[in-house]
Amino acid sequence: MTTTPDPITIALAQLPVSKAAVDDNLQMHLSYIERAAALGANVVAFPELSLTGYELALFSQLAMPHDVTTFAALSATAEVNNIVVIAGCPLHNPNGKPHIAAVICFPSGEHTFYLKQHLHEGEDAYCAHGCESGRINVNGTRIALAVCADFTYPSHAATAAAQQADVYLASALISLPRRLCTRCRTARRHRKAPPTAGTARQPRFYYGRMANLWQ
Repeated sequence: MTTTPDPITIALAQLPVSKAAVDDNLQMHLSYIERAAALGANVVAFPELSLTGYELALFSQLAMPHDVTTFAALSATAEVNNIVVIAGCPLHNPNGKPHIAAVICFPSGEHTFYLKQHLHEGEDAYCAHGCESGRINVNGTRIALAVCADFTYPSHAATAAAQQADVYLASALISLPRRLCTRCRTARRHRKAPPTAGTARQPRFYYGRMANLWQ
């Protein structure tokens, strides 16, 4: 017998971000987290690289270690407000170039990361590819994670379907050109999964972006 998960509310935070000003951006995040929780959200998702801004030339300098106090502050706020927080950051990679990452902070006080798998043209000069799918479970709802270019690749959506995701949650930086909007619609309508997926359910598609908001 299949158990229907409890309904959840996902907040997509659209916020101004100051160039490389991590402390200021963090305070903005904490305020938005509290507001989302007050409105009854179970999850609040921020755009790609929301903690630093999209600053590829500064990427190696801005890359954050896994135990940076910024993540501790986000986790503490997630715990106090009983909400899952997904924020964007450049993440230090001991084996090479940094990753474009999403840090996921849980109400338990723990946090983990999803590493962007598909890079836009030019990003690979500064960033490394991630190689693992990202998925979290919130009150029985399975959420597949994507960062920007990830969701323009049908294979990424296919993996989410194969893993029986209920929600496909993508955070991005900029508005999409027409050709990428077409791919976006393809991902949203994705029905076919690999043969091993069986009766994978159709995930709902949520897209949080940031555009023209830099300070």
